[in-house]
Amino acid sequence: DAPTPVFLGRDSYGFVNWLATALAAAPHGRVVDIGAGAGVGGITVARLHGAAEVLLTDVNQLALRYSRINAAHAGVSVTFQQTSILDDVPSDIGTVLANPPYMAASTQVYRAGGDMHGGQVSLDWARAALRKLKPGGQLLLYTGSAILDGGVDPLRAALQRLAQEHGASLAYQEIDP
Repeated sequence: DAPTPVFLGRDSYGFVNWLATALAAAPHGRVVDIGAGAGVGGITVARLHGAAEVLLTDVNQLALRYSRINAAHAGVSVTFQQTSILDDVPSDIGTVLANPPYMAASTQVYRAGGDMHGGQVSLDWARAALRKLKPGGQLLLYTGSAILDGGVDPLRAALQRLAQEHGASLAYQEIDP
């Protein structure tokens, strides 16, 4: 309920474990962690692939402060930038990491329906990433998705349309039903 919340919890472990598998090979080019929060995504990549250039971004100054503290504690070299999504980040990114909020704790957007039943932020971040990725780049999006009556997954359908519009491929995996 804080005006500048920073999430670090159980889901962070899932994100880190998934990233370690998804990025078994070194990323190609600059890595940008959108909405890095406490920095677990970017810090994980920096630890796994020390030579990678990693930028952690967030709109929240407090989140970037926590990211700096966590990066120092982890002994990794990363850079930080306060920005909304990828507004002020140069194009030609090799890999974008994203673990967007899909529930707003104070308003219960996910359970109350919200935009795309909690998936709108994920779609917005994916759209921003696809505009900034270099050819052959990748977006690693770790998020929640509401499955509606009849098995309808509005986020998956929107991501498929977005990928098709950009000539990108989409690999979609259910991790925790």
